[in-house]
Amino acid sequence: MLDQHQTQALHPHWLGYLYFTLGSVAYESNDLDAATGWFEHLRSLRYLTTSRFFQEGPVGLALIAQARGDQPQREAHIRTARAWALDAGDPMSLRIADSLALRFRLDSGAVARRYQEPPPADDYPWIWLEIPSVTWAEYLIRAPAPEVRQQATTFIQDALSRARRYDNRQQMLVFSILQVMALDALGEQRRALDGLSNILMETAALGLVSSQQSGLASSMGMIFCSFHQRMEIRAKVPIDFRPVESVNQGVRLDRLFSPPAGD
Repeated sequence: MLDQHQTQALHPHWLGYLYFTLGSVAYESNDLDAATGWFEHLRSLRYLTTSRFFQEGPVGLALIAQARGDQPQREAHIRTARAWALDAGDPMSLRIADSLALRFRLDSGAVARRYQEPPPADDYPWIWLEIPSVTWAEYLIRAPAPEVRQQATTFIQDALSRARRYDNRQQMLVFSILQVMALDALGEQRRALDGLSNILMETAALGLVSSQQSGLASSMGMIFCSFHQRMEIRAKVPIDFRPVESVNQGVRLDRLFSPPAGD
């Protein structure tokens, strides 16, 4: 499509789809410079493409600013994303903007109070950069109150079932990892280890995880290994699968893991 656009200009709607896709792929591949360029292109299509595609520009730029530790830029992009959702009268984009703000508050460690009601169970087919159900699941996992954390496994299992029915493989992987984290947070290390083992086998079959490649581990591979090792220590049992050496381009998992203090 990009080559075609060089010779015959695409309709702005399709340009929005193209820039969003290229930006998302670059972001998930941790090519933040390339992702920044594509998301900036999206911002040039205001009022020309759909409100949803346009909003993914500031959403993506906010995530990149977060990855780079640039809090002022992150907050500026969140304000842009929310203002655009209000201007467009788009309730879906408003939910995404509010969910992204919640995600960043969670990342800062602010989990002591209830921020909002659970999101509607209708985002299982979404491919956007911010999925409210994912962020809500993380809120439940990190909540200090045990009775709130107890809700996490049921909420995640329901979301996972919906993603499977729709064959949304990205969400299936993310919610499977969140389920492992929820079990670990509840002290159910054996079940969490079994779940992690299943994830690694399933993702290897999909080409997302490879234990055969040599060289330095990618950042996501290191996350898998770190989490694997932490849980082995906590459970005091051996792990019966090979260490992950490399993870191919796939879902951006690094934002889902925050090692506990003292690791």
